[in-house]
Amino acid sequence: RLTHCLNRFHYVRTLQLYRLDHIGDQFLPILNAAPTARTLTHLELHNIRIVKDGHTLNLPDDRLSYIELDGIMFCTYKVLKSFTTSRNLQVLKMNGCRALMDADVKDIIHRQNNYQKLRELKLENCTKIAAPSIACPTLEILSLAKCSMLRDLSFIQGCKNLVHVDLSYCSLVGDSSVKSLIRQNGSIQKLSLKGCRGVSCIDFQLESLQELDLSMCMSLKQCSLYCTSLVTLEMGMCIKLETLDLSLSSIETLDLSMLTMKKVAIQAQELKTLNLCGCCKLASIQEFTCPSLVLLDICGTKLGRKDFDLSRKSKTRIKTGGEGHDWTNPF
Repeated sequence: RLTHCLNRFHYVRTLQLYRLDHIGDQFLPILNAAPTARTLTHLELHNIRIVKDGHTLNLPDDRLSYIELDGIMFCTYKVLKSFTTSRNLQVLKMNGCRALMDADVKDIIHRQNNYQKLRELKLENCTKIAAPSIACPTLEILSLAKCSMLRDLSFIQGCKNLVHVDLSYCSLVGDSSVKSLIRQNGSIQKLSLKGCRGVSCIDFQLESLQELDLSMCMSLKQCSLYCTSLVTLEMGMCIKLETLDLSLSSIETLDLSMLTMKKVAIQAQELKTLNLCGCCKLASIQEFTCPSLVLLDICGTKLGRKDFDLSRKSKTRIKTGGEGHDWTNPF
């Protein structure tokens, strides 16, 4: 049926195939022989699971710009390599490739650096990647989410255009790795460390950063951020957080509810809405400079108005208990 379908068309630019596990590794010879293979620029293959050595993708090297592989759990790099040879490749997603190793990633980057086209690389849930070498000046988006063995980020360097990094649920990534990533790639605008249980201390200054997700960092105890462009900060379920020091000149809404921190220092000139509801251990405000603050929720804390540096003329509305509040409509 797949052969008949592919032979019906002679000019196809985008091809998405799902549930290929029912066909097995015979789908590659079928795809290679199809007339549509010569015109493809966008290729997605999902749920392949097993492809034996000897079967490779054999398409023109100058057409494919987008390749997405998902669920190739048992497939060696001898096969995967054939998907990375396009001289026009801009987006490469190889998610769930359980056999992909650090040396294979280095080979992919080395080859693509010769063509200077690769903008996006996603290697999510590749469980054998531990210390990948990624030095790609054209790369803008990098995702290594759910790579359970990932621990060393020091070889991710020289990516001068890198703006988005996703390390969600990489439980072995620690403080030193995060610092190394920030130090060597100063253009990052969006960073996700969601579920990184090895992170205990966040302390960096990054002017380009606009979005940061630290939610579910269960070991995070200290957080100090000096990010002048940050507009979105997520910190939910950081159950061990004790100290929070924020200097965020652009942020307008900050939700720190239900955290266990004991001390807070916040400098945010544009902050309008601050939620500290449920921070039951919070007993000290070390510094508080938020001249634009309109709404402050301290329900469930030990704090009162006197703990904040607010003048008597301040129009800040303070909630200390009573009815609930809809944070989707703070006014």
